[in-house]
Amino acid sequence: MPAAKLAYETTWDNDANASLCIVWHNLLVTYGIMSA
Repeated sequence: MPAAKLAYETTWDNDANASLCIVWHNLLVTYGIMSA
């Protein structure tokens, strides 16, 4: 599926975007631990 592949590469080949995703993931994990 070329469209899906393009979307995947567009998202993860962008360092800033990938970093933001990692930060957001860490925030969600931290919030989950604090609220558990």
